[in-house]
Amino acid sequence: MFSGISKTLWVSVLTFAAFSSVAYAQDEPNLEEFKARMAQAGAMAKEDLDEALRQYLEIHVRFSGPEIDYSVGRAYQRLGQCKEALAYYSKIMSYVPDTHPIFTRTVGTYDEIATCENWQKVVLSCDMPAGGYIMLDNDRVNTCWSRPVSLADGEHVIKLVSADGKKEVVKKITAKSGKPDLKLKLAFEKEKVEVVKKEKVETSYVLKERFDPVLYWSLIAGGAVVAGTSGVFFGLAHRANKDEVKFADLYAVSGDPQDADKAEDARNKVKSYSAASYALLGIGCAAAVSGAVLAVLSAVSDKEKVPLDDGVTATVVPSADGISLGIGWRF
Repeated sequence: MFSGISKTLWVSVLTFAAFSSVAYAQDEPNLEEFKARMAQAGAMAKEDLDEALRQYLEIHVRFSGPEIDYSVGRAYQRLGQCKEALAYYSKIMSYVPDTHPIFTRTVGTYDEIATCENWQKVVLSCDMPAGGYIMLDNDRVNTCWSRPVSLADGEHVIKLVSADGKKEVVKKITAKSGKPDLKLKLAFEKEKVEVVKKEKVETSYVLKERFDPVLYWSLIAGGAVVAGTSGVFFGLAHRANKDEVKFADLYAVSGDPQDADKAEDARNKVKSYSAASYALLGIGCAAAVSGAVLAVLSAVSDKEKVPLDDGVTATVVPSADGISLGIGWRF
């Protein structure tokens, strides 16, 4: 840790030329833009510290100087990212003369967290509700951190707050340097919706056939499609038969072995396509006939009287405005 005196002696040896980079933003013609953006980021730090840091980093890309460096470092410090904060504080002390007002403030802030590498780290995971946010002591963040947070020794309070600001999960912890990382999870309990009342309503009846119409119509339609498909293979077999005759005639005239091979290949195709055609035709006809038989049996059989639905219910459930009445059924 640097002492205030050692830092003063260290920085006093810097040349005046280094000071020329201290307030770059103040020498720019767009000074008003710098001030406006800094004010906006400062206001955002009260609502969402993580978003404020993002805005400070955007400003830092365009402007330089101790004011923006200190703001970035301070945002990192409040977010528990001490390594990044120390880097920005060290940068300020490397180029700002000890006569500059921000130098003394930076030295004091640096000393507060100089040993933060040894602080206990908290690994936080949370089930963030829509519109909810996290409070780390007095700082608000609208996202759950993805990196461990370094906490100074002592008591700390971490809250998960809902969008309406009423429901919250509170974790009180005591951080102590040198202790292993502390893993915390924040989540609201799942809300339970209870059925207040469930009543049976009047049941309607229908006449049920012996066989489900969906079954026998599916067999009839499916059988027709399969039987129709057999015609495709029949056509392929007929075309292959013509090729067989053609190449057999060519072989008889030319004696070319290639014509004989082609004739043999066409003959094999005729056999394969014919077998597939007859098989599909048989399967399709069998399915269609089975469906027709079931349809006839269903038509001549007595109908069974069954409830339209044995699960028709009326329900009364809680809602935001009171209670809601609902009717549900299966068919």
